Amino acid sequence: MPSVAMFLRSLFAVITLLATLSTADCNFSPYNFLNTQLSRDSIFTCPEDPAWGNTTERWSTIGQPTFAAAVTPADEHDLLYIVQAAKRFRFPFLATRSHHGYSSSLDAINNGLNVDLSRFDKVTVNATANTMTIGGGVLFSEILDPLFDAGKEIPTGACPCVSVLGPALAGGLARYQGLYGLIGDNILSVRIVTGRGDVVTASSTENTDLFWAVKGAGLNFGVVSEATFKIHDNHARNIVNADYIFSGDKVEDFYQAMKDLSTKMPPELSLLSIVYFDRELNGTAFLLNAVYAGSMEPAMSILSDFNNLGPVRTNISLVPWSVMPYVAGFSAWQPLCSKNRTRSLWSAALQSINVTNMVDIYHQYTKLYSEVSDAQASTYELAVYAPQGVQKTPDEETAVAYRDVTIHTLPYFEYTNRSLDSFINTFGGRIRDQIAEYSGFGVDFHHYRPHFPKRERHLRLYSNYAHGDEPLESLWGTRKLRRLRKLKRKWDPANVFGYFNGF
Repeated sequence: MPSVAMFLRSLFAVITLLATLSTADCNFSPYNFLNTQLSRDSIFTCPEDPAWGNTTERWSTIGQPTFAAAVTPADEHDLLYIVQAAKRFRFPFLATRSHHGYSSSLDAINNGLNVDLSRFDKVTVNATANTMTIGGGVLFSEILDPLFDAGKEIPTGACPCVSVLGPALAGGLARYQGLYGLIGDNILSVRIVTGRGDVVTASSTENTDLFWAVKGAGLNFGVVSEATFKIHDNHARNIVNADYIFSGDKVEDFYQAMKDLSTKMPPELSLLSIVYFDRELNGTAFLLNAVYAGSMEPAMSILSDFNNLGPVRTNISLVPWSVMPYVAGFSAWQPLCSKNRTRSLWSAALQSINVTNMVDIYHQYTKLYSEVSDAQASTYELAVYAPQGVQKTPDEETAVAYRDVTIHTLPYFEYTNRSLDSFINTFGGRIRDQIAEYSGFGVDFHHYRPHFPKRERHLRLYSNYAHGDEPLESLWGTRKLRRLRKLKRKWDPANVFGYFNGF
């Protein structure tokens, strides 16, 4: 008599076969059967359900995956079962929370399963041990008050609506990285459901090879159900948030001031500048957000070049650390957190700021705003972070490729008319290539490959800023990418986690 296990295997095979013969949906796919195997507290959602949009809607409609079903697992056991099923029956899935992850590589997920991590929402702060343990779905907005109330802090992303682990597992750029390193540098351990279909702890003492990979390329190795971070005493309870808007006639002086300060950044300081179309000024302008983890007097001294530049608008105040992400950039987080918009990114990192090149890019954006009114929500970001905290972590301790890079550009395009896709792709790609060419990086022969176009031999970037068409060496470097691929064969041999800039 056949065993129950054999019957289930046969049933799953039939369902999988049916799925390959027709368009996948909740009723005729492995997802329907999967729904019957998860705990009663899990939530299964289909496209016709009212909750579908909230569960699957993404930050950008460009390069987005398509889903036939969504599931909110109740616990780690459910999450493990989902990964095991995906590995065995080869259906694509994506673990999500805030849905902000962007890469054109995600469009390889067709009729996949959206795995919503919102139930993994635990936040536990141990002020005595200087640790914080969070679930895999926790947002930055959900850790700010618990940390601040305990007199603690940690490097955080610019937008409070983003998940903590999305950036952290890629290294994680952060305003306080001059003090405490990248977000991921503060990870002490993770519980991770790997592509092998098991749950393991990775730390500096357990599964150390996986821990190395998790801290910089973790999204390619598994789903983290829980992570413990090192936290720090408040450097200052109230910090300086300084916002400025400058008119376009200040362009050369503005970028010269950014360049000058980029070479002498104190660890407490971060700078985020944005070229944008200002409707009140009816033209191109600059927004600068400076955050200084300290008191007003030294901050104003450090920022004197900007204060003397003649801003048309300012908002300079002392704010609690936990409030800063909401007020920074004249509360710029709100439009950045909106979803279901046509957006694309074309990033490149810099070794140094070339003022002439920045001015030229400014003028190209001005021309774009004038000629394509539908693209006036597009921006160009130049971010400068302090190096001290990041460089405390030895390069070989994590998979982060470019630990010495502290200047990042983020050409961002937003529009509504999809007939502009080809034009924007050409424009964005050209801007990225121009930034890389004048980045200050030489041709690194560890990074170089003969088949790379010349313009890509200088390209370096933070992996979560990738458009999705870059050589993977530009994201992780040739040497570390080689090691990552070797570990991938060990921890995710079926490439279950291969959709987000996968290697």
